[in-house]
Formats: sequence, structure tokens, C-alpha cells
Amino acid sequence: MYLHHLIDPRPKKYTHVYMTNISALVTMIHGTIFIILTALLSIQYVAAAQKELGWEDLLPPTKDYVDPFLTLSGIQINELSIVARLRDRVKDRELTESEQTELKENEDSLIKQGVDIDGLMKARQEIIAIRTEAANATKSELNGVEIRMPGYLLPLDFNNDLVVEFLLVPFVGACIHVPPPPPNQIVHVEYEKGYKTDGLYEPVWIIGTMTAGPSTQNLFLADGSSDVPVGYSMKADKVEAYEVE
Repeated sequence: MYLHHLIDPRPKKYTHVYMTNISALVTMIHGTIFIILTALLSIQYVAAAQKELGWEDLLPPTKDYVDPFLTLSGIQINELSIVARLRDRVKDRELTESEQTELKENEDSLIKQGVDIDGLMKARQEIIAIRTEAANATKSELNGVEIRMPGYLLPLDFNNDLVVEFLLVPFVGACIHVPPPPPNQIVHVEYEKGYKTDGLYEPVWIIGTMTAGPSTQNLFLADGSSDVPVGYSMKADKVEAYEVE
């Protein structure tokens, strides 16, 4: 009995209870660890399923083309701009005498420098068409993709004091203080839960399924309204304040 107490001083009737409690504690710890690991794996799975995009990721590959205007000097570009402006104007009305003089002076100057005015005017229309097509093109492979991307929130519609519809744009001032970005650099977002914003151009993250395809959204301004062409849309699952990670 003496030796037994040296080995384990607790009475035998308490030893069983003690071991039972230890077993229960170990089971509880294992269960807690399992729950934590499951939660961590779930978070990692969701993060992996969401493709994080930047604005450049919305741009499809562009066609290669030769830009002859890159070889012109600043003065030549200015003279050619005057010629283009006055040639466009003459389609609507007869030019004044001073405008005719200005047109001839700039045409003569460019010809003396060996600039092919008519060739550049044709190239100008072709380049405008290429750039317009590129600005409206979207990446069809983004259709149905779960994405997460940052941008600036420009409200379109409210439910009480919550924004439920907005444009996501890549820079402050877009569509109001400066012309809108190309359509493929704007995302139209609908968020049924609503987002509390402090004002225009609040930086946010949007999370949800992307849809690639053109639409036109009406933006109300202080001096009227404007139709904004948009290349992408989303019914957001979540909108979060932007924080640098």
C-alpha cells in the first residue's frame, strides 16, 4: 500500500475518474482542432475559387497595327489636326475666308515637309476604328468566373441610404470630372444587400460572378444625365471596403 501511494498517491477510486476526464479533454481538443482546420481549409478553398483580377485583366489581346503618326513631330501633329478639323467642318458649312487661309497654310506646310496628308487621313479613320473595336471588346472567358477585384464605386441607385447599384471604375473622377474609361474598363454592379458609402469614388472590393457583354447605364449628374457604355456586369455576392493587404 505504501509503495502504491509512492507510485500514484491518489486513491484508486479517483484514478478512473481522472483518466476519464483526460480522455474527454483529449477528444474535445481533437474536435476543436478538426473544426479549426476545416474552417481554414474552407477559407482557402473560397479564396482559391475566387480569381483576383486587376483592370488590365479585363483587356483582351489587341490587334497589331502600324501607327504612322508616331513618326510625326509635335508641330506636324498640330498642323495635321488643324487640317482634319477644318476638312471635317467644310462638310457641314462653307468655310470663312480666314478658315480657308488657315487650311491652305497648314496643308502647304505639311506638303513641303513631305507629309502624305490624304494617306494619314485615311490611316486616321482606320486607327480610330481599331481603337474603338479594342475599347469595346471583352474577354468572353471571364463569363461565369468567380472574381474579386478592386475599384472605385460610382453610385447609380440607392435603397434608403444603401447603394444597390453602381459602376466600378478604375480611377477617381471617371464619368463625371473626366470622360468615361473604355467600356471594357467599367463594371456595372448590382448588390441587393446594399452597401453603405460615404460618397463618390469610395474604394471597394467586389466579389461575385462576372458577366462579359455590352450594356448601357444611365448616370445621373448634377447638370443632367449621361448614357455610359459598359463592357462587364456582376450581381455581387459581397462588396467590401478596400484595404491594402
